[in-house]
Amino acid sequence: MKMTDLDHSNGTYAYLVPDADSRSKLAGLQKLFNVPNPVAENDLHMTLIYSRKPCPGAEQAQTEFTPCDATVPKLGFLPAQNGKQCLVAEIDCADAVSLHHHIRETHGASHDYPSYLCHVTLSYDCPSSIRNLHEPVSIRFDRMVVRPLDPSRQGAGKERAE
Repeated sequence: MKMTDLDHSNGTYAYLVPDADSRSKLAGLQKLFNVPNPVAENDLHMTLIYSRKPCPGAEQAQTEFTPCDATVPKLGFLPAQNGKQCLVAEIDCADAVSLHHHIRETHGASHDYPSYLCHVTLSYDCPSSIRNLHEPVSIRFDRMVVRPLDPSRQGAGKERAE
């Protein structure tokens, strides 16, 4: 067993960080739709891997990451772990989907859902309503972060907070 395996003993978390302009665009969507309980602009991110199975080798993908462009075609809703509802910006990003599958296949990451949906959570507590975008929003992810899961910070909105 390697030391990094111990560091990731509770699992591995990997996410992409939007560049400053993209975070501003996403925060603009929160304001445009008067989103209740918005995620702070500096905490906006897109989860790539939330693996309960340790996969510290995913850190290799972090060092090889190159910025990628994406589009927000629409907003949607997902259930939160606390029984509430998350408002999400659904993301169209083939590079992120490929990276997610690469980490699962190459480094053995687990995934709790039948499929991977690229999204950035805009609110972890938002009532349902129809929110249509008039035109897609272009964003860019310029950084990838891989770190061990922290069991004391797991749950809706807590894992990313630093």
